[in-house]
Amino acid sequence: MGKMEFETMTYTNKGGRQHNEDFVGYLDEFQRKAWVVADGLGRHNCGEIAARTVGETVLKQCQTCENIKENTLQETIQAANRLILERQRQDGAVKKMRTTLVAAQSDGEKLYIGNVGN
Repeated sequence: MGKMEFETMTYTNKGGRQHNEDFVGYLDEFQRKAWVVADGLGRHNCGEIAARTVGETVLKQCQTCENIKENTLQETIQAANRLILERQRQDGAVKKMRTTLVAAQSDGEKLYIGNVGN
């Protein structure tokens, strides 16, 4: 079986809001590939912080994992969720921050996709 090839482009739009609460990022290093789209929930406080926190955490975890397995992405998303919950406990100013997430990662042979929210 041959290696999968990917082409990545990103685009985000703040819509009718005053500031953009989206996070879009990707990792393209040798056999490690990952993509993240997180959409901070605008009706909640600090959605942009939640989106950036989750997005950066997922990409960092993907970058440092040694082997991508079937449950790696799930564990990565759970780690990002724990970080959000901890930040909410520590800082009352961000206790209502929320985000959705779609993430994917690949080792070049398999692609794993996960999402949280709509």
